[in-house]
Amino acid sequence: MLKTLLISRIRALFSMGFRSTRKGKRRSPVFKILIGLFAVYIFACFLFMFGSMFSSISVFGEMGLGWFYFAMAGIVAFALCFIGSAFAVQQQIYDSHDNELLLAMPIPRAYILASRLIALYLLNFAMELLVLTPAAVVWGMRYSFGAVEILLLCVVSLLLPLLSLTFSCIFGWLLTLLLSRVRNKSMVSMVFSLIFLGAYFYVFSGIN
Repeated sequence: MLKTLLISRIRALFSMGFRSTRKGKRRSPVFKILIGLFAVYIFACFLFMFGSMFSSISVFGEMGLGWFYFAMAGIVAFALCFIGSAFAVQQQIYDSHDNELLLAMPIPRAYILASRLIALYLLNFAMELLVLTPAAVVWGMRYSFGAVEILLLCVVSLLLPLLSLTFSCIFGWLLTLLLSRVRNKSMVSMVFSLIFLGAYFYVFSGIN
């Protein structure tokens, strides 16, 4: 049951950009191809942007400050995961349209919540890789990785999304309380997301 719910939730997250806002109609194949190309372009831009940033601060390795280099990578990854998933948490957990339907079915509530949290964890993990992958590649090209360093990097990669997801759940809960007091919820949510995203890129664009 949990596996079925998880697959359904992942498909729902993946198909959000492939459905029309009118009566849930499917987009045309051409539109899906354009969305896919745009997503690839965005991912490439993120990888290039973070690769350039970590290449500029990789000099800390020569100063014996490798810990600072990876601390910066962790902070950037955490911030991106938090901003990218906070509003998804609010929509998928606190304000999902099928909450009442699922709760009315003979499905354990723990399974419903677990499937959504795991799907959001995977979303955080994917966004984290956009940061940690170029950071690891840049470091590996200029320096060397030992077995212990690789093991620690893998452990951090698995645990960091849990931290960002925890803060996202707290923020999503507070955002739900705020949106319950306003009329135009979608507009307020969009304004908040643009503010957070703009602040993120403003801060990290001037990190040098």
